Amino acid sequence: MRRWVIAMVSITALFAVAYGVTGLVTARPAAKPVVTGGSVVVVAVPGLSWTDVSAARTPALWQVLDYGATANQVVHTVGSTACTPSAWLTLGAGHGVDAAGCTAPTPVVTGSTASWPSWSQWRSTDSGVGLLGSTAAQHGKCIEAVGPEAALGAADSAGRVTHYAPSIASASFTTCAVTLVTASAAQLNTIVGKLPATSTLIVTGLSDGSSGDAGLRLAYALGTGVPAGVLRSASTKQPALIQTADITATLLQAVGVSTLPGAVHGSALQVVPTPQSAATATASNAALARAVSVNHQVLVWFWLAWAMVFIALLAAVVWRRARWTRPALAYLAALPIGTFLAGLLPWSRWPAPGLWLVLLSLGWAGVVVAIAYAGPWRRWIGAPWVTVCAVSSAVLALDVMHGSSLQLPAMLGLQPEYGGRYYGMGNAGYAIFATAVLLLAGLVGGRLIAVDERRLGAWTIGLLCGAAVLILAAPMWGADFGGPPPLLIAGGIMVVLALGRSLSWRRITLIVGAAVVLVVAVGVLDALRPAASRSYLGRFFAGLFDGSGGIVGEKLGANLRLLVATPVSPLIPLALIFCGYVVWLAGRPAQPGWSWARRLGNAVGLSEPLEIAADTQVGAEELPFLRETAIGVLVMCAIAMCINDSGVGIPAIAALIAFPFATALATRDPL
Repeated sequence: MRRWVIAMVSITALFAVAYGVTGLVTARPAAKPVVTGGSVVVVAVPGLSWTDVSAARTPALWQVLDYGATANQVVHTVGSTACTPSAWLTLGAGHGVDAAGCTAPTPVVTGSTASWPSWSQWRSTDSGVGLLGSTAAQHGKCIEAVGPEAALGAADSAGRVTHYAPSIASASFTTCAVTLVTASAAQLNTIVGKLPATSTLIVTGLSDGSSGDAGLRLAYALGTGVPAGVLRSASTKQPALIQTADITATLLQAVGVSTLPGAVHGSALQVVPTPQSAATATASNAALARAVSVNHQVLVWFWLAWAMVFIALLAAVVWRRARWTRPALAYLAALPIGTFLAGLLPWSRWPAPGLWLVLLSLGWAGVVVAIAYAGPWRRWIGAPWVTVCAVSSAVLALDVMHGSSLQLPAMLGLQPEYGGRYYGMGNAGYAIFATAVLLLAGLVGGRLIAVDERRLGAWTIGLLCGAAVLILAAPMWGADFGGPPPLLIAGGIMVVLALGRSLSWRRITLIVGAAVVLVVAVGVLDALRPAASRSYLGRFFAGLFDGSGGIVGEKLGANLRLLVATPVSPLIPLALIFCGYVVWLAGRPAQPGWSWARRLGNAVGLSEPLEIAADTQVGAEELPFLRETAIGVLVMCAIAMCINDSGVGIPAIAALIAFPFATALATRDPL
């Protein structure tokens, strides 16, 4: 007990030191609010991104970049790409809106007003359309629209635009508190020349334009209340990354709204003061946009190569049983965290960024495996896997606790261009983290069980899983709804099994009930905070309370659509069911059934000991908790797949660690 307490305290202290050091390295200046004392002019240049900006191509914008705040903007609306009509409707509503068919007929113009004959069509699909225009009118303010597309954002809930100008030449820019403009990059100089000195200018790429490719777009703010630096918002918690709804929130603030409506999924813009030159700002923002693009280009080929290597190693285990297969399998299991660690270096700024991404991912995985096999601890069969899982879980935990800067540009990261999460963990990151935590807990707890210390083993499993759940659920860190319950339930089941107790329906009900109570309590408390301060978890529960959007139905619908998205997708839940059957069969007395499935379970030590060498057995003695750990991983995958938006991919990502681990145990060669 004394040694166990010392070990737990030492590990906690080491993690606390790592947390503090990481915090010092990632520390940033405090953000300041964007102050819009005068009028606000929003100029949309559809499709404009930072890779398009240079002194030659955008001279007007280049000349003023030193004096304002820059960022990448997530322009996602509803579909995979954001067309310009949908983007303007989204700006007017404060949340994603789909323009039917992405077509916007010319408005009916009468003098200086305009209206839309098809407005009821858009309103029928989303009652929030026109929120910006209606709210401004309620506060005695007006919004001027310049051009027919900008009128979509300025219109009120009835489809009326009270101040309309067909062109930049006829626009006043001084009559209303807010002016919305559709323009080209070449027209920016003309617009800047017409603005009053007290105005705040916001330039946005707004949509994916005519390219049809989803991506991050340019955002820039200039004004007396905008210090030089990078834009951010409380909704993304990321420097130099905002979303369209954040511009909506800023405009609502400019017309006198003090408390944002719950339908607005953004927060008012802020600035992190970091003075930088135009060249530096452009290169920094273009790097993130490039990283997102390169990740998608590399993703499929990288993991296809991973699968081919795994199949080759599986064949080596079955036929050749070569001595090097275990380290090679550990290397495969370390590759997922290697793709995150690649973000420690600015590979997206270098020539051939895709090649550098692959090389850095491979290199970091090699470092992790080298540590795993560097010392005398490698003599225990579980030690390399403890190292891989410990590094994977610790890196992801520290990253989430400090803003998810590694998750943002990672190959298996957050994918911000699709408007999912901007902090915390995405489904892929969660699958790696949860699988690593459960395997780590099972291996370390099983080591204690092997020396007849069941209670200490159970405490170890409980503490590791509890700490992971805390990181996932805490609003200031992971702020996740779908991640904590599966991990908490899986950890609870493993604790019961570690104590040598049976899984009765009563115990399972208590574990599930505790998980639900915990997540609901955290979510409700978060939902009670002001809308601008809520995390994803708080917005989820707020949506349940006010009935806005049918959140649960949307998540279930997204899962069902993804389940049939490709011919391979339905195989994922079927593979999960098969793995569950193998685990169940391996723990039962001999009886008629799939004998080869039973042999498969026995091969990885789920029931019978593993014969590593003629005089060595591993399984019942050194790794006595394998079947229980497998149950925990399968329970986590099954529940997470069902309750997470697009969660059907979670078991497939979990397999990137779990399958190499199981295959390594099936080898019969001495270490």
